[in-house]
Amino acid sequence: MLDSSGNASSIGPINTGTIDGDFPAATNAYACLQASNGIRYRGANNQLFVYNESDSSSWTENFTTAYIKDIEEDNSGNIWIATNGNGIDIRN
Repeated sequence: MLDSSGNASSIGPINTGTIDGDFPAATNAYACLQASNGIRYRGANNQLFVYNESDSSSWTENFTTAYIKDIEEDNSGNIWIATNGNGIDIRN
């Protein structure tokens, strides 16, 4: 999440419960995003949960040395995943 000056800031854990039956619940999600293509992302501690609503597929990725702090989408549809241990991961 960016503050009014454009600097990264953390809002702390979001207790979200379950989004969908197919989307794993995360008790300490620090970042959530529904991208323009409908794919949902949730960062919880060192795991990224991804759910593709169009085909009901979901998967989990582990960021073993970093905690996910923010997930954003840019105007080109790239997904930016900010961590506090490994910098930024960009998906396109």
